[in-house]
Amino acid sequence: MKELLKRIVAMMLVLIFAVLLGLFFYCIIFKTEWIVPMLFVLIIYPVVLYVAMWLRKVFSTRADVENYKKMKASEQESGEKATDEKMSSGDGDTDS
Repeated sequence: MKELLKRIVAMMLVLIFAVLLGLFFYCIIFKTEWIVPMLFVLIIYPVVLYVAMWLRKVFSTRADVENYKKMKASEQESGEKATDEKMSSGDGDTDS
């Protein structure tokens, strides 16, 4: 489901870019005053998308690292508890 959503969003973004490109060519053919702003939008649009994807990757990586650290900390705590329980019950390896 998540993959399908990603593909739909990607296709929508490509479609938006194609419409912007078509509008730019329309402005060129009919020599409207919107040529320069449309050129600006055509340059900025992919840059904004690239920055958004880069930021998503950076912040999701940080979240993954934090989750990994939390997981390791909880594993260490549970390991220490298991060791403490073993020693208090007298099941440790002793030669007496």
